[in-house]
Amino acid sequence: MGAPAPAGFTAREVPGGPVTEVRAPALLAYRWHPDGIVRWELGRGTGHGARLVLTQTGPRGFDTDTALESWYDRIEHLAARLLEN
Repeated sequence: MGAPAPAGFTAREVPGGPVTEVRAPALLAYRWHPDGIVRWELGRGTGHGARLVLTQTGPRGFDTDTALESWYDRIEHLAARLLEN
């Protein structure tokens, strides 16, 4: 903990700060802003594969539209890579 978040868990507009919580292989959380956390949680799905829950909090007034677009692109890239295997 305290090391920078791995690049695979960051997004274009969301820098990787220090890791604050790890529970491999199901959870990774890191601080991306003094007032914000990114949290990746991987768990059981509903019979069609795993379920990914990604949560980002931030300072009052942070640009949620830009964050959503960045995460959408990141998750689409991840899904495409998983389908390659």
